[in-house]
Amino acid sequence: MDRKSIAVLIVCFILLILVGPLVQKIYPPIPVPEQTNRVHGARSPEALPGATNAPAATDRPPTISAAPTTPVERWHPPQQPEQRLELDTPEARYVFTSHGGGLELVELKDYPAEIHCRGSKSTNDTAFATLNAHARVPALALFGGAALQDSLPYTLERTAAGVRAERR
Repeated sequence: MDRKSIAVLIVCFILLILVGPLVQKIYPPIPVPEQTNRVHGARSPEALPGATNAPAATDRPPTISAAPTTPVERWHPPQQPEQRLELDTPEARYVFTSHGGGLELVELKDYPAEIHCRGSKSTNDTAFATLNAHARVPALALFGGAALQDSLPYTLERTAAGVRAERR
């Protein structure tokens, strides 16, 4: 190596060593702010006049009760044929079912089911993104075993404001 390249390497090495303290001098570190969101005196006796940390004389130890013995019933759809009611809006298509009286499927019309990378393939314009498509029970359905007579289907009717699922 010639003298010129050795001198450039030495100057670069010195600048590399000096740049750390120089940056600390020009841009000093920001000090950590004091914690101001700490609740002061919430548990101290000074917080409330006459308050103490001793337990009250009426406090009783908590009791542990046994788990309820009523068995949880699994939902079985009614034996009658299913009635489905579709409600179309500009944004989505809603499908209601008489089995459980809930929302069986929602298709979002503004969102395609598949989106391909970099536009290499066109998307299918007829398949929309769906919600609750593969669920076992309808969304917003009301179940409760024998008390709610789950074996009876709901009657669906279209109203001015939407859909009514009713069971008498």
